[in-house]
Amino acid sequence: MYRIKTIYKPVFFVIDMIGYLLFFWLALFRLPVRPTRIAIVRSDHIGDMIMTSSFIRNLKSAYPEAELTLFCRKMSGSTARMIPGVDKIITVNFPWMSRKDSSGISRIFRLLRRFFLGFDMVFDMHPDPRNILFSRLIGRYHVGFGIRGFGFLLNHRVRWSSGKMHMVRRYLSMLKSIGLKTDDGHLEIVPGKAMKKKVSGIVGNKDYVLVQLSAGSRAREWPLDYWVELIRSIVKYDYVVFAEKDKAKMSYITSHVKSKKLFHINLKTDEYITAIGISKLVISVESLAIHAASAFGVPVIDLHSAQTLKEEWGPFSKRSSVLQDRSCRYYPCGHDLCPLKEKNICMKMITPKKVYNEYQRLR
Repeated sequence: MYRIKTIYKPVFFVIDMIGYLLFFWLALFRLPVRPTRIAIVRSDHIGDMIMTSSFIRNLKSAYPEAELTLFCRKMSGSTARMIPGVDKIITVNFPWMSRKDSSGISRIFRLLRRFFLGFDMVFDMHPDPRNILFSRLIGRYHVGFGIRGFGFLLNHRVRWSSGKMHMVRRYLSMLKSIGLKTDDGHLEIVPGKAMKKKVSGIVGNKDYVLVQLSAGSRAREWPLDYWVELIRSIVKYDYVVFAEKDKAKMSYITSHVKSKKLFHINLKTDEYITAIGISKLVISVESLAIHAASAFGVPVIDLHSAQTLKEEWGPFSKRSSVLQDRSCRYYPCGHDLCPLKEKNICMKMITPKKVYNEYQRLR
């Protein structure tokens, strides 16, 4: 998902060749010994934010006296507040990373004016060239990957290894590359006691399986008929909780599954993540739910499309099962919409029986 599309490679190759000739001197800067202000730019989604939690913990451990400021999307703000180590949070929906909820380019200019070269170090977690340019302008020493172009603007370019590496470990490689020690990379989210009590009250203090139907991409959708067949089997043993925003999907599920063990609740993002943490098992398409479950140590079944590599984007947890079909000739396709005539064939190959067997094994 982070790799550049083939069609753009020649353009960025030329830009980078010129850029490295003009900005070679940036690589001569030395790493700050005692940074007091550090920024982390995490411009994408909630799941990515959760996967950054171990990076934040290790960075704070290396520089305990430094103030860590996190730039993130508004939707990720409440999640970021549950990650230990963050001192300040600046929410902004970067125009180039937003789904119809952009804060506008004027907001970007205001932030640049406010924070121009204001940080001793900046870590850019997503290698989009526009992210790199933004990060370059707010910090004096800039660390990132640069695999999509504009790597010449980095003071320290982290090598993107060609092998399959989970994104959590790849983020930690940024710290290792500048000589910092890291731990095992376990993810971490810490909701407050009041939040746990509130959510427990909403779900009725039940042991339940939490199900996530939707993802941020239609290529990751599992057929609704499959969900119906699976849920009919699960409610024989467990309560099933949804916090689904898509009313049409929930209407379909509830009209086909008649059970007093089926619950649909409305939750805010931080409440939903807390609900994942107190569930007994999570079953989800590739979404924030699999990463939140990993952070809490809750068993998780990931219904993984052929859009991405499960080794990179699957749950970072030993208490997990990842079901993925790799027979598609486009694997990993990286498309938001399936390029095949028969849509989402990779997801249709994950049968309800396979998922149910994993449910029985992990419950």
